[in-house]
Amino acid sequence: MQSAHSNWWETPVYLVGWLVSSLLCILDAVLLRNALLSYMIWNLARTMNAASGQVTGPSQFQLSSSVETVDKVALLVLLCIAIAVIIWIENYIRKGIKLGVLFKRLGIVVGIEVVIIAVAVVLPSIFTRIK
Repeated sequence: MQSAHSNWWETPVYLVGWLVSSLLCILDAVLLRNALLSYMIWNLARTMNAASGQVTGPSQFQLSSSVETVDKVALLVLLCIAIAVIIWIENYIRKGIKLGVLFKRLGIVVGIEVVIIAVAVVLPSIFTRIK
């Protein structure tokens, strides 16, 4: 379904849709980082309980330092992936205008991002319930 020209309202819808999807993409990255951090803290607590809480001194510093390092690297990687996805989303939505499927493509993008947000919000609560 090719349209010869776009309607005047498609450009503002495209820009607002791209802005919203970009913000959701950044939110995805931050919430996934939170889920990863929750998992690392849960795993650290499990490790310390297995050692009967006797982790002290240099090994305690090493554990907390490694969690902090993995957290910062994960945040960097997730945000780089988010930037790449934002660029891809812009192209995907822009081509949707030419094909006449702007709203369908916006719905797909926002739907996927909402599912990722839901998973990233549910995962930390799962980790806190597992003993």
